Amino acid sequence: MEKPVIAKGNVELWLGELLDIQMKSLHGIIKDGARAINDSSFELLGFLNNYIAQVRLSSILFYKRISLFMNFVEYCNLHNVNRYGTVFF
Repeated sequence: MEKPVIAKGNVELWLGELLDIQMKSLHGIIKDGARAINDSSFELLGFLNNYIAQVRLSSILFYKRISLFMNFVEYCNLHNVNRYGTVFF
């Protein structure tokens, strides 16, 4: 985690703060993983050794989703598809 949480006062307050800090920390780790996948010097074994399974999966899915979207936009531009009439999910 990025910073410690002091377990003092109402349980609901410090547990909420703990959850917020955990989510921010995990979000940062997933973003780092996605950047590592997109790096030109990407090595799969190093990536698998440095990140836990959930982060690896989230990073790969994040990268694939962006790649698919960019491919879709490129296809629309090449084939003159009306993107405003297309529904994004």
